Amino acid sequence: MVTGGIWSVPIIAAAVGTPLAAASAVACPEISDGATWATAVPAAGTSVGFTGAGVNAWGTVNERRVWRISRDADSTTEDAYAETYTTIDMVAGVEYTFSLEISANYAYYTEPIDPAAGGHEVQVQINGQVVQEYTTRTAWSPRTQIPLSPPSGARVWTTFTFTYTATSTGPAVYRYLNRLGATTTASSSDDVFISQPVLVACIA
Repeated sequence: MVTGGIWSVPIIAAAVGTPLAAASAVACPEISDGATWATAVPAAGTSVGFTGAGVNAWGTVNERRVWRISRDADSTTEDAYAETYTTIDMVAGVEYTFSLEISANYAYYTEPIDPAAGGHEVQVQINGQVVQEYTTRTAWSPRTQIPLSPPSGARVWTTFTFTYTATSTGPAVYRYLNRLGATTTASSSDDVFISQPVLVACIA
């Protein structure tokens, strides 16, 4: 992993052929409720705060437990960061398949989408390794697209799944790190709601 400040850049490792062993399902560990996760707004090591109405906290939206970042970056020149994290007990060599849902909208879900607004990106990190990256504006950040819900319409939820193979045994730090683009030409940032993850498979 290469780090540039708090934001991390994933490194893609070269694949090496190895003999396949028989895989078997094992019991998945529990993931604690989001209300118990540690949070930092702004994220540790950053100084740009947040402004405007909205909530930067865990809550329930559409019957989903979500990490909700709906305030705006309080800067016209610098990005703002927020984070939440917990630990999950993992076993080295086990492949964990996670599922989560994400919804996004612009300007408190009431105004037409401004194409010039600051984007919103979320990294999923496990033990500091970036395992997934999502963004509301691919022109701003070429990551996996989070569709923006239409103004005052039905909220759009998109399901994403990914796998992670543990490299060590013990508590692993699972983190959501949000980056909100500076509000340069629009008064609002995109809001993002990312659900508490669910483990759908654990294979040894």
